[in-house]
Amino acid sequence: MSTADHTAIVLRYIEEVLNAGDPEAVAAFIDPTYVRHDPGLPFAVQGPDGIRQLMLAFHSAFPDIHVACQTSIADGDMVAVHLTVTGTNRGDLMGMPPTGKAINMATIEIYRLAGDKIVEQWVVADNAAMLRQLGVAA
Repeated sequence: MSTADHTAIVLRYIEEVLNAGDPEAVAAFIDPTYVRHDPGLPFAVQGPDGIRQLMLAFHSAFPDIHVACQTSIADGDMVAVHLTVTGTNRGDLMGMPPTGKAINMATIEIYRLAGDKIVEQWVVADNAAMLRQLGVAA
C-alpha cells in the first residue's frame, strides 16, 4: 500500500471510529495485535477490544467529542497526525466526576500500519492542558 493509502486509512479511522463512536467499526481498522503506547493512560490498550473500551470511555465523558486532523505526514508504513480534540465533559472521566467544562487539546499521534490495519500507535497528548481546562489541576 502507498503512503497515501495509509494516510486515508488513518483519516477514515479518526472519522468512523473516534468521531462517530462506532464500536462496530473498530475491527475494520485495528489489527488483533494492535498496541497503543500512551504514557498519559493509567492502563494498557491492546487490540480492538482495548480501543473499543477507550473510545466508549471518552464518548461517555465527552458525548460531543470531536477529533480534527490539523496535518498529517506519512513515510512508508507510518502516518503521523497533529490532532485537535474538543468536547464538553458531561460524564465521568477515569474516576473524575463531570465538570461541564469544554476542552480543546492537542495531540500528536503516530500510527504504524500493516496492510490496511493499524498495528501500533504512539500518542503524545497535552493532558495537563485538558486537566487545567476541566478545572481539576492548576
